[in-house]
Amino acid sequence: YRPVTTLAHMFEYAFWKIDPLGYHLDNLIIHILCAILLYIFIFLILNDAAIAFWSGLIFVIHPLHAEVINIVSFREDILVGIFVLLSLITYIFYKEHSHFKKWLFYCLSVLSFALAIFSKEMAITLPVLIILYDLYFEYKGKLKPAFSNIKSRYLGFMIVAVIYLYINF
Repeated sequence: YRPVTTLAHMFEYAFWKIDPLGYHLDNLIIHILCAILLYIFIFLILNDAAIAFWSGLIFVIHPLHAEVINIVSFREDILVGIFVLLSLITYIFYKEHSHFKKWLFYCLSVLSFALAIFSKEMAITLPVLIILYDLYFEYKGKLKPAFSNIKSRYLGFMIVAVIYLYINF
């Protein structure tokens, strides 16, 4: 069940009809956007622009991604990459801000997770990645504080995952 991917294809068909150039151009633009998001994510984690730049550049030019860019039916792979990275970036912003902006970034992170999981099911692992991120960067490997924040930090992600699983199965 991948409604976001289906909607993306429907939108593109409305715009490009059967012209393959448009679909390939869209794949290329989305791939570059994904590389920019990867740059931002790496920069937020490591605070090193050079490593973030080279990571994004290698991601853009690596031949492993040739199928994803050249084959239009692999659009879900690019979309899930964008939405997972966007969810991780907005989650990091959520942790760095306070009050209204904090909850705005949290809602954006959960919404991005919902878009990711409805693009491709492999995004179901994102809540685990977020918990691991918190364990490593904030809690320094201590499990008790991470589990004490389950309701406040991870509940939105868990609700989206349960809704997806209910709809899918």
